[in-house]
Amino acid sequence: MLRTLAKGIDRFSARLNEVSAAAVVFIMLLTCADVVLRAFDRPIPGTYELVGYFGVVIVAFALACVADAASAKATG
Repeated sequence: MLRTLAKGIDRFSARLNEVSAAAVVFIMLLTCADVVLRAFDRPIPGTYELVGYFGVVIVAFALACVADAASAKATG
């Protein structure tokens, strides 16, 4: 029972980590597009806010994977 729960938590943690990685890619693409469009005097409105919001998503969702890895390392 406990092993099944641990496997489920590991899978969920891996999915959250994938969402976090996708958010990093989104921030990268958004920032690059904003920089390029600023050269044509057409910046993307709300870029600063979106980067901040997705930064929170990255930290919060990656935290589960980091905590799982740290506990696995601590238990040997």
